[in-house]
Amino acid sequence: MSYFKKSIHIIFLICCSLYAYSGDEPVNCRDVIVEEKNIYGGLAQCEAIGYDQYCEPTENGNIVTREPRTVFLSREYERHDRETVTLQKLVVFNFAQGAGPGACSIPTTINSLVSCSAKLDFLGKELIRENRCDYTPQASISVTQNPSSPVGHNPVVISSSGSSDRDGSIVSYKWHIDGVYAGSSASLQRVVTEYDGGTINIQLEVTDNDGYTDSVSSTVYLKPWKCPRNCVTY
Repeated sequence: MSYFKKSIHIIFLICCSLYAYSGDEPVNCRDVIVEEKNIYGGLAQCEAIGYDQYCEPTENGNIVTREPRTVFLSREYERHDRETVTLQKLVVFNFAQGAGPGACSIPTTINSLVSCSAKLDFLGKELIRENRCDYTPQASISVTQNPSSPVGHNPVVISSSGSSDRDGSIVSYKWHIDGVYAGSSASLQRVVTEYDGGTINIQLEVTDNDGYTDSVSSTVYLKPWKCPRNCVTY
């Protein structure tokens, strides 16, 4: 798998460094299945239990009893992502309680929520798709130089430090200077003396772990070294 994109970019001068960028293009976009979901539906039915509470006064006190009442619940589901669902309903129940020795409260009613669990029928599977793309790497050239360096020359560093790959990593570099192969490391170094200098064309090609390739070119003026103020040359 390979994808090659070549770009020639305007160089930006920021202090003493030059930068050129390209790449990071979406390629091989496709729909992929990211999930399979079970779909359920149909008529859900179950029996919930609630309680009517009664109070019966006697000579020796009162007797409070709770009698269970079965409530049948049902609901139709067109589709659901879970097999088991909970059905609920607000039901009116009878209610009375003790109000002292040998006495009961006036019978009344209360609303109570009852619930039960029911199972749905399996309807099939649904495939969840998502559009995904690979991305080419981004080739970046930066050039740093110091023509007034006290070391006796202009130390030039040509770097790919800004190069990146959003969905992987860069696995190889290929440099050409003025059309001549110059190396495969992440950066290059050149020494420019007071007698050197001039314009060079730099090309960087990077390849990522998916085999996609990006290339960027820039034209840079390398300044000849100039003796700093108060320096001594021999």
